[in-house]
Amino acid sequence: MKRTIAIGDVHGCVRTLRAMVEERIGLDRVDHLILLGDYIDRGPSSRAVLDYIVQLVEAGYTITPLRGNHDDLLVRARFSEFWYEKWMMNGGASTLCSLGASSPAAIDPRYVNLIEALPLYCQTPQFTCTHASLNTEIDDPFTDTHAMLFHRTEAVDRSKIGGRRLLCGHTPQTRERIYHRLEWENKVIIDNGCVYAGEPGMGFLCAMDLDTFDLMFVRNIDIT
Repeated sequence: MKRTIAIGDVHGCVRTLRAMVEERIGLDRVDHLILLGDYIDRGPSSRAVLDYIVQLVEAGYTITPLRGNHDDLLVRARFSEFWYEKWMMNGGASTLCSLGASSPAAIDPRYVNLIEALPLYCQTPQFTCTHASLNTEIDDPFTDTHAMLFHRTEAVDRSKIGGRRLLCGHTPQTRERIYHRLEWENKVIIDNGCVYAGEPGMGFLCAMDLDTFDLMFVRNIDIT
């Protein structure tokens, strides 16, 4: 039976991502996997995460990888000193190292093109999925691209998104808080701070079956 499954922020932790996809989820080619962004920065293997996503697509899996703010910073940093500094303040140096690049301009264009092509949102019958949030105070929330990448807005007017709930990553949550949001709130966040191994309530990659609402957790095995 086809499943639709979303995974929260990976942040360069490719071994943990593989364990989630291949072992915990057991992804099948009939499934639809939605990745909520932030594939790079902070963790040790940003390049390998991007390569793994490409491998899954090329192997015939149905993958919708959304763009996260960290992914977006890589693109912006190539043309702006301001955004370069923002990127370096948020873990960009680990990504440059992983990509074998001395500067944003030296990044292999394949990775830049990959990130630039990533959509900012997708929708399922029950959820609108973005990386960060959605500005439902305006008539067309999907015109506010900055909100989808960077905002932490909690308020969600479901009438603006077809009665759906909003599903995001971006803002690390404890497992307890993730369960609470899933049960009670219009904005569900499944970022369990995978890259923050050792922090109380954090250090797990989180995934959710969007039909059954079952949550899955894999402990970070990239950072010890």
